[in-house]
Amino acid sequence: MRTLFLIGIITVFTFSCKNNDQKTEALDTEQIENELKASIESRFFAWQKNNYETYVAGYHVDWKRWGMREDVLNTYSDMRGFWDYMKANEESQEMEINLIDYDLMGDGNVALVHYTATETFKWIGPDNQRGWKTGDIYKGILRWSDVMVKEDGKWLCIGGHRDLSQPAAKLIKLN
Repeated sequence: MRTLFLIGIITVFTFSCKNNDQKTEALDTEQIENELKASIESRFFAWQKNNYETYVAGYHVDWKRWGMREDVLNTYSDMRGFWDYMKANEESQEMEINLIDYDLMGDGNVALVHYTATETFKWIGPDNQRGWKTGDIYKGILRWSDVMVKEDGKWLCIGGHRDLSQPAAKLIKLN
């Protein structure tokens, strides 16, 4: 009888510990997802609000990504030129981030994050060969895959890829 009682206690203890571990893992997963999304949103909303310092603070100093319509790797030191060029030609009006999926790697301080950014912007640059005219308003969905690293408690983008073809294969002109 005593043996049966001990087996029962051990069983209850084992299952209760396992359930607590699962709850802790779920909580940690939710926290990590929230942290990743907050980091991404911070960068994109800084873009929308023309806040370069907050925008660049979301990137690791070793960041690299293929250039837009160029066969070169852009680096962290190239960001200011990209920012100035884009901000001279477009004015972000609305931004929405949709986190699709992420995978943690290594010791949990590296993540591959897939998300979309839906942006509505006004073209303020000169008329161009694509047919864009000053004052045109466009909406597009860009697909992103970022590699992010967690340093000093903060998730930073260190590289990745964006799909400029949008899932709809084009920007939608709104006006």
